[in-house]
Amino acid sequence: MSSPADRVKNLLAEAIKPEKLNVVDESGGCEGFKFRILIIAEAFAGKRTLQNHRIVQEALAPIMKETHALTICAYAPEKWNQMTTEDREVHGLSASSTLSLSGNSGNMFIAWAVSAFQNKTADDDDEEYVEFPIDVRLEQKFHSASARLVELRFQLDKKILLKFYGLYKQATSGPADPKDGPHWYETEARVKFNEWLGHRKMNRAIAMEKYCELLQEIDEQWNPDVEGPKQTWNKVPSTMETIEPEMFDDVVVKTPTRLETEEEKEWFAAMRENNIQAMQRLLDANPEIIEAKDQHLGMTALLWSTDLGCERSFMWLLDEGANVHAVDECLQTPLHFAAQCSRPFFAELLLQAGANVNALDSDGLIPAECCVDEELKQKLTPCLD
Repeated sequence: MSSPADRVKNLLAEAIKPEKLNVVDESGGCEGFKFRILIIAEAFAGKRTLQNHRIVQEALAPIMKETHALTICAYAPEKWNQMTTEDREVHGLSASSTLSLSGNSGNMFIAWAVSAFQNKTADDDDEEYVEFPIDVRLEQKFHSASARLVELRFQLDKKILLKFYGLYKQATSGPADPKDGPHWYETEARVKFNEWLGHRKMNRAIAMEKYCELLQEIDEQWNPDVEGPKQTWNKVPSTMETIEPEMFDDVVVKTPTRLETEEEKEWFAAMRENNIQAMQRLLDANPEIIEAKDQHLGMTALLWSTDLGCERSFMWLLDEGANVHAVDECLQTPLHFAAQCSRPFFAELLLQAGANVNALDSDGLIPAECCVDEELKQKLTPCLD
């Protein structure tokens, strides 16, 4: 019986017909395969790195469901022959055209294929999350942008900094896990986490590009070729660690003017736990509780369930006639929250229930303007007559 590495070699040899091919199995007994691949083939000639990686992934389609991670170095023969020994070592490659297992792999081109065993959330679609390669020059550009942002942070609006934060976290840490989010009452942390979570389907390379593009928009004088601090990728300080304290300086914590009743506390707790039975009991006893607002942020259960992604509670509340036009203290509707948190399923149900795509929050933004998911943003954008 052939080994997993042999299966990879056979699939690549048949589909791509490489001139050079080296496959190292790094699974180490872990659940799911993990391979390092060096492949030189004419099929990559004239193509971009992302296209090359897509060719490899398509060739490995029969085993992708079983694969946890791939580290891919794919080159056309001409490109490979032009590379110096130093160039190859930068990417973790030895001069003998084999993968260096002991050298620094911090700049290796990595493609993560996250399979079903990694706990997909209910609102994820069926597509795999794929992390495409990151060019060394893009990393350097990103570091330069991060350093420049530190100098500009006191001149920028809080919402702009929040956008930088979400892109920075995605670029440096990859996708957020919804299960790792802050508690519902940690409102400042929740806003930041939701911004990061909204980019969860964006690969790190694109997040870096968007970060740089956003900086270029606000600072046309920024020169990305200016070299930043001479530090390795792992030692680059988190710019946002410096920015975060200033990001929410103008947020005022208000003393609640109205305290929740014991029934309302139970109501919101049941909503967070998707405890429909308890919510039904409380609603039967007090029909007005469906529009009750919490004492901290003035949000109804429908607003909270949209924000937290409590799908069962959300659907039940809609069935019971919860007000889809309810607003919090910032005049944000459930549709604003669905847009901010990139929840297309929630947004679709809200639209079917009559949610208003033209509703303005306190900053004059409609839901579409709060959305980072391009597909959802397009769906929420009002049609022009």
